[in-house]
Amino acid sequence: MIEGVTKDPIPYVPESERTVKKMQTIFWVTPKDGHDANVSAQRYARAERQGRKGRRELDVSTLDVSDTEEFVSIVTRVRWFRFSDAFPELSRQVNKGPDDEDLPMGVFYEITDPVMLEKVSTQISPDMMIELFDVANDINRLQAGKKRLELLTYFSHWKSAKTDRDRNYDCEVCLNYGHRDSRQCYHPIHGEDSYELPVYWFKDTDLSVPGAPPTIESGMIEKLTEDDIFEELAKISIELPDIPVFELLLMYYPQVCPTGILDPVFNQLLLWEERSQTYGVLPYVGGQLDQPIKLVEAFDTIRTTVATFNKKREQEIERDAQINEAKNRTQRGSR
Repeated sequence: MIEGVTKDPIPYVPESERTVKKMQTIFWVTPKDGHDANVSAQRYARAERQGRKGRRELDVSTLDVSDTEEFVSIVTRVRWFRFSDAFPELSRQVNKGPDDEDLPMGVFYEITDPVMLEKVSTQISPDMMIELFDVANDINRLQAGKKRLELLTYFSHWKSAKTDRDRNYDCEVCLNYGHRDSRQCYHPIHGEDSYELPVYWFKDTDLSVPGAPPTIESGMIEKLTEDDIFEELAKISIELPDIPVFELLLMYYPQVCPTGILDPVFNQLLLWEERSQTYGVLPYVGGQLDQPIKLVEAFDTIRTTVATFNKKREQEIERDAQINEAKNRTQRGSR
């Protein structure tokens, strides 16, 4: 089912920031619909002008204005940004952080003022600008974070369910005991950027058999990055929506180590959700309606994933109990 494009800003971590542990820059990007795309096209059309001999030329000043307008139209908030000396006053300004501590000069914890966002647009690189413009047109890239959060949450509970799992998926144990040789790790320090892995596709479901699942076949072997893995899992989960994302990873990419694709932002979300459950205190002052909408949505995703894990765990325990009971009956009958 196709869903309409949401107009709620979605937090997006640029690719260059995904290995950053402290002061990770996040942009809140509003996805575009068809009308927004048309407005963008009109905005950049203004930069064209008729040159000598009828040649089309670009007005650089108008093009700069168009970039700024485009940036402010999609980016509503920026967290953790440092201004260069191109803005002397801002680069020397000392601001307060989330815990009311003094930040280094020029560092801003959160920027939401449109005038300040315009200044941010003039400070980021062309590659970063293009990346943000691209994700505003691709809601799947923006929503990929939900799949990551689901996988991380499920993996966290799955790993803690058995002590040997917690040990086997520890980075130090992996390196010391040679597990690294049999795993494909995307860890920013210990791993690689990409690996040769299969890409899957689906055959049409056999309509003559009620409830028949789609047939999955592996295709060509391609170099897949960490982001590619999540895109592939997202495609598979469309066909197999009842299977958690983490179990899909174990089924179709068992050689990929889950520990290497963890993210400090999502780890922090898990910690906040756990503390809110334990102490009954929300991360931000006030009640539920005072919390950022994306934080509430993240908590909903975590709790839904935990409920799914607990249900499957109970089913496994019940199934094991039935198997053991059947074995005991067989042993008693054979005496």
